[in-house]
Amino acid sequence: MQHKTVALVGDSLGRQQFQSLMCMVTGGKDSPEVVDVGSEYGLVKAAATDYAMHLDRPPAFLQYYLHGFNVLVLNTGHHWNRGKLNVNRWVMYVGGEPIRDRKLGQIGNAKNFAVYSVIKWCDNTIPLARGDKVSQDESVVAGAVKGTGVRLLDITALSQLKEEGHISQYSLKASNGVQDCLHWCLPGIPDKWNEILYAQL
Repeated sequence: MQHKTVALVGDSLGRQQFQSLMCMVTGGKDSPEVVDVGSEYGLVKAAATDYAMHLDRPPAFLQYYLHGFNVLVLNTGHHWNRGKLNVNRWVMYVGGEPIRDRKLGQIGNAKNFAVYSVIKWCDNTIPLARGDKVSQDESVVAGAVKGTGVRLLDITALSQLKEEGHISQYSLKASNGVQDCLHWCLPGIPDKWNEILYAQL
């Protein structure tokens, strides 16, 4: 992977996988051989404002910078609920317009539509047609990747076996009675995801 760019695009679980990967490849020490170039690619969190979430195309930065990635790891799933949609102030769009179709606007249908759209776009993109792609998600993605050049790394079942690996009450922002049963302790499960990713690469 020398002189290669691996992009991890997704939510906070993707960030944890990135943090784990950086620790694994550097041994936890500064290394001139490993560089975090996220800011060069515009991989920064958007400001809290109404944000158009286009279900029928990948984010603009991905379209613009895709040619620079040797490996693209996508993850999704965790934000596909109405609460997260409202908190993040996302507005779902298709064809450049806010969704008016109530059936498509249902979270499960919107997620399926978005996953199929992005997988199709990735599979038909020339720079990726010659490269490797790994998609990480729940089993809903299996149908979307079938017959494409996109590979699925389904870590759901493996992760469910290690429930005790969650941050739980031991997060930096811990409050009495609040349990973080979404994110993982590091080192921990995200390291296993990266070991499997490394084996696939």
